[in-house]
Amino acid sequence: MDRAIKLTWRERIGYCSGELAQNLIYQTVSIWLLFYYTNVYGLQPGVAAVMFLIVRIIDVLWDPFVGTFVDHSYPRWGKYRSWLIFGGIPLAGAAILCFWNGLADADYFVKVIYAYVTYVGLSMLYTLINVPYGALNSSLTRDTDEITILTSTRMFMANCGGLAVGSGIPLLVAFLAPAAMGGASASTPKDPGAWFTTMLIYSIVGLALLFFCFSQCKERVVMDAKEADNVKVSDLWTEFLRNKPLRVIAFFFITAFAMMSVGNAAGSYFMTSNMHGSAAELSIFMGLGSAPSFIFMPLVPAIKKAVGKKNASFEIKEIKTTEKTKKQPLPFTTSTLQQEAGKKLNFATGKTMRIAQQLYEGVEIKGKGSIGLITYLRTDSTRISDEADANAKEFIKEHYGENYVA
Repeated sequence: MDRAIKLTWRERIGYCSGELAQNLIYQTVSIWLLFYYTNVYGLQPGVAAVMFLIVRIIDVLWDPFVGTFVDHSYPRWGKYRSWLIFGGIPLAGAAILCFWNGLADADYFVKVIYAYVTYVGLSMLYTLINVPYGALNSSLTRDTDEITILTSTRMFMANCGGLAVGSGIPLLVAFLAPAAMGGASASTPKDPGAWFTTMLIYSIVGLALLFFCFSQCKERVVMDAKEADNVKVSDLWTEFLRNKPLRVIAFFFITAFAMMSVGNAAGSYFMTSNMHGSAAELSIFMGLGSAPSFIFMPLVPAIKKAVGKKNASFEIKEIKTTEKTKKQPLPFTTSTLQQEAGKKLNFATGKTMRIAQQLYEGVEIKGKGSIGLITYLRTDSTRISDEADANAKEFIKEHYGENYVA
């Protein structure tokens, strides 16, 4: 099957509408939920800040589990696209519940618990969509030019969503608020009903776009069951520890997203509390951050073609042959056995020791019965007994010749 498939623009827009959908729902939460909690719902800033920190820590632990779970699951509607529906419906519901103020007269502790439950649930459901959605593009096609177009279109749609959320939310809240609150010329209203209705509208539109994305995506290249069986939750942390470029990229994204999150969340407070701006002025201010992306992102495919390698050719100038003496590796100790098995075979410590124990106790060999294939597996010594050394030399001499005996 040809993996380098060219997609139609309908398929591209269909896939990228999923990014728009997620931004309409989750960007609303990322940019405006803290403002809503402190200025409308009535949470103390310190309590809200701690809650946001706890949710981010949960995300760090939750994301690898979701990735592993998705890799090992095979839903009937597609390995990745199915989660647009399975996760999309509850995500939209959780987002609406985050902006529900039905507990306005309840005890403060009850309001805090409700905020924790709804926000933690929303964040976990978002991961359940976002992780498989991120893998979906590579299942549509493996054509590098096509993936570049998909990525740039996806980012363009993401910025459309960001603009709709950053600029659209203040205006829509002001429009839906009672006339006595002043409309767009006044500061962003604190009417709970207007905020709830706004989130309801954005969630319904986002859910409709997720359904459209689901209908337009066709998975063509999917990881088979044998590959999926090798995927473990610990893979991410193992790769992170031994892969320096990955750590550099991770540091970049952590820094970039941290700065972006602070900027997005602080913008609403700055304009309303420091500048005393109107809803219209807040809308303009929050939309300015999306402007550069609309200029740059459409140019990405052209930039890639201009600076990427085109019909590159290489010539071998010289070949040098040298002799090197390589010392034989030392026998395994328990710790070096575990390290090498983890590095070369991606084995967990427990699996390594179970296999070693089986080799020590004996393996059934046809015609010879059960035979132990290794000496005792738990040791901190690299010493070889004189008897084993003599037997090994005799075996090498007999099968390979005197020249191979040291």
